[in-house]
Amino acid sequence: MRESILPEMPAPIFLVDTQREFDRGVIYDGSGHRSRHPVAQFLELYSKASQYREHVIRPHEQATYETALSQCVDFFRVLDGAGISGTVVIDEADLFSSASGTVEPIRNMVFRGRHYSQHLIFTAKRTTTISKNVLSASHCVVSFQQRMGADVKRLDQMYSVGAKVQDLGTHEFVVAGDRVEEMPFHETLSSAPEHVNQ
Repeated sequence: MRESILPEMPAPIFLVDTQREFDRGVIYDGSGHRSRHPVAQFLELYSKASQYREHVIRPHEQATYETALSQCVDFFRVLDGAGISGTVVIDEADLFSSASGTVEPIRNMVFRGRHYSQHLIFTAKRTTTISKNVLSASHCVVSFQQRMGADVKRLDQMYSVGAKVQDLGTHEFVVAGDRVEEMPFHETLSSAPEHVNQ
């Protein structure tokens, strides 16, 4: 999916790397989360790394789990406050969202980000770990096979694809949503209900 979607999304692309899996283009590692001027600090880092299309955002190396999440939320707050355009990819989005809601700066970007040309991509293993408000505001949902009853039910209630996601094979996925054609990557995905991710 990364090869299909990210090349088509508007730059810059910010990869929020809570698991510290990426090494290149790191421009914010949480080390300045106590700064009195976090927006100015982030913009300075961003301007120095402007030659990169993708930027990795990750917690400080010595951060505890709770501090790591707090530092990522700080970054979301900076990005929201600065109104920086581009694409934000939030891996393991369930760390910042639940069925009942999501952290404030992400919620702000979901509902106001279009004014700054901000795009958000959430990845999560289960649909029910993402706020229903976030899902309903999404232009596009890409789902691989789902087995948990609650996840299947939610996808069926919102997009009528419950039966399809249960029957998907390995690497197959379903694309759902009323505004899929508005996404920059929509032409790279087949119009058929089931696809094979190659």
